Formats: sequence, structure tokens, C-alpha cells
Amino acid sequence: MLAERWLGRAQDHKSGLFLIIERGIGLGMFLDGKPVGGWHAMAGELGHCKVDPNAGDRCGCGARGCLEAIASSPNIVRQYLARAGLRGRRSAGLGVKEVFERARQGDLAAMAVIERAGDAIGLALSHAVNLLNPEIIVLGGDVLGAEDVLLPIVRRALRHYVLPNLTEDLKIVMSGLGLDIRLKGAASLALRKSLEDGPLLRTICTPLVMRHGRVAALTAR
Repeated sequence: MLAERWLGRAQDHKSGLFLIIERGIGLGMFLDGKPVGGWHAMAGELGHCKVDPNAGDRCGCGARGCLEAIASSPNIVRQYLARAGLRGRRSAGLGVKEVFERARQGDLAAMAVIERAGDAIGLALSHAVNLLNPEIIVLGGDVLGAEDVLLPIVRRALRHYVLPNLTEDLKIVMSGLGLDIRLKGAASLALRKSLEDGPLLRTICTPLVMRHGRVAALTAR
């Protein structure tokens, strides 16, 4: 979320949501330019919001009907394999990107699974949008590259579930920072912290200044 706020699609916004979809699903949030962490620094567990309490899909937390049980990468693949009747060798190595590609090619099982996942994502996000009224929502993780098959479903679901005036100019986009977004965010955080720490900054910069000063002196001779 910090990477998107500082380097990505949310740079020019004061409030936004970053939903990362991988083996799990988590939501990063910032309001008025400040990150939202929560009392125990666990804000954003959107993956464990119930989107279908009557579903048979069991989540890793032990409950049924969580967003994560329906829309996380492994569970998209699991549902596709079940719908398509694939087992054993025929399913070996199949990943979520292959499910997206099969949906593009008109595979009915893949299209049905992505429809369900996209609607569940939109439903879960709708609660956050109704509560927080963000300017932008950024999706990242394993869904990168699925903008054409997933985002239209999420947008449609949000329009259905959210108060109309909250979606009029709401932006919903895919991250442009790639799969190493956490590394970029950590590096940006470390740089910003070092710039705010006067003694540390002097410790880092003094040898560089001295070295360049010696080089300049030698060059002048």
C-alpha cells in the first residue's frame, strides 16, 4: 500500500485502497494521506469477510464463505479444476494466469469461476467503499495482467452494491508496480526513514562528502 501511495497509481490521491490477491487477500488503506493500521496493526483483513455465508468453500481460517476461499489464487484454480473435471496430470502446474487465459479463449468453466471471484471481490470492496469513500482502488498480486477479464466484473459489482454517488468518479485500476511491490515499498520506506533521521543521514553522507572532496582536491592538482 505504501508503494502504491508513493510510487504507483495512487500517488496523486489522498485516500485509496490497495487490494492484493495472492494465496491470501489483504487490503491496504490510506485516508487523508495517512495509512490505516488499526488497533493491533491488523486492519485490512478483507479476505476473511463473508461474501457467501452459505457457500461450501472452506477458508484457511476454518470458516466458510470468506472472500479468500472464493477469490484467492489457489481457490480460483481449485474451483476451475472442479468445474472443468480436471485431475492428475491434466491439472499439473496449472496456475491462476492459465485460468485467466482460458477465460479469454471462451472456456466456460474459467469464465464462470472468474465471474464468481470478481463478484465476490466487488461485494467485499463495496463495504470498504461505503465506509471509507476512497478516491481510488488498486488491485495487485497474482491478478496483474487480468485487467481485461476481471476488472469489468469487479466494476459492475461495485456499481451494483455501492451507493451510486460513491462510484461516480471512483477509479479502479491494476497496479503498475509488478510482483515485487513489497520490495519497492520496503526500499522506499527505508529511504524515507533515513532522510528523516538527521544523525543517520550524516553518518551515511559524511564518508561520501569526504571521498568526493578528496577526489576534487586531487583533480585540482
